[in-house]
Amino acid sequence: MRFTLVGRAVRFTGDMTTDPSVIRLPDGSWLMAVSQGQRTALARSADGLRFEPYASVDFGGVPELALLPDGRVRLYTCGRGIQAHLSSDAGATWTPEARDIAPLLGRRLVCDPSYVPGAGVFIYKTG
Repeated sequence: MRFTLVGRAVRFTGDMTTDPSVIRLPDGSWLMAVSQGQRTALARSADGLRFEPYASVDFGGVPELALLPDGRVRLYTCGRGIQAHLSSDAGATWTPEARDIAPLLGRRLVCDPSYVPGAGVFIYKTG
């Protein structure tokens, strides 16, 4: 497999930026979430190649985005456990969800949420 460097997709300012998560929205635009420590920075793109940062949220870090069948977006983050927030406006505003995201089954949560689209599977690390 060969990869071609097209160019920088986005430049974030602030802390070290890690753990990107990207989804394509129903209107064809793209949404990106990245971790900056315990903050999550958000960026948008019309073409999926060039992103513009537009906001950051204090929900925690190590984000994972998931597009729901009804077009809403769910943002999972690692803060006090795994937290989930919903957006009905393509990531402009977020509402916390009150639900048990990650049952620990007697283990310590390490975090790092990952949603597998189409499989209905949610993966996270425990210790």
